[in-house]
Amino acid sequence: MQPQSIEKHSLYYNIKDACESKYCPICFLLDKKERQYIESIFYEYVNDPLLRKKLRDAQGLCQGHVKLFLKYGDAFALAIFANDLVHNFIEDWNEHIKLSECSLCKSFMQNEKRLVDAFVEYLALEKFWQALENSTGLCLQHFYMTYQQCPDKKMKIRLLNWQKQMFSRHKELLGSFIDKNNASCPHDDINVDEGQSYQVVWHLLKK
Repeated sequence: MQPQSIEKHSLYYNIKDACESKYCPICFLLDKKERQYIESIFYEYVNDPLLRKKLRDAQGLCQGHVKLFLKYGDAFALAIFANDLVHNFIEDWNEHIKLSECSLCKSFMQNEKRLVDAFVEYLALEKFWQALENSTGLCLQHFYMTYQQCPDKKMKIRLLNWQKQMFSRHKELLGSFIDKNNASCPHDDINVDEGQSYQVVWHLLKK
């Protein structure tokens, strides 16, 4: 795809905008997309037979998506889904049943692949690199995924150097935060970036 065509894609601008967040831009968009999807389930698909079948086939959701369901869902819809799943277990359980994968995990992985593929494609654009300079870097998981998909060694080296540069910035902020919390040193004021540094970095250490 030509650079002019890439820059017309909404996904390109979504990733660029996500670079302004304090999170891995891929994680930021995945979390946003997943929240929107779960909210849409409770607004529009509570009685959707296909969705209900997917939930029954998996006998519920994985632990992570149960937490998100409870966080974003409303009590009435959660009760309807739960009643359906409990009834299905009572009536149809057998020891040879083969459970399908969590349906929300499937959606998550599809979205993740799409974002990683797009991220790697956009690395061909210098304007995209300019946006990356304002980001916090990628989390370890998405760094490894994008690194493995880079089309050549030159791009891999550039991506690695950029990630190290981002982590060096975080290391400097962490060091400053640690020094200012040291009881043996004068207590200088901790700025916002220093105060958030450890939280930002732990989000990036996901793998």
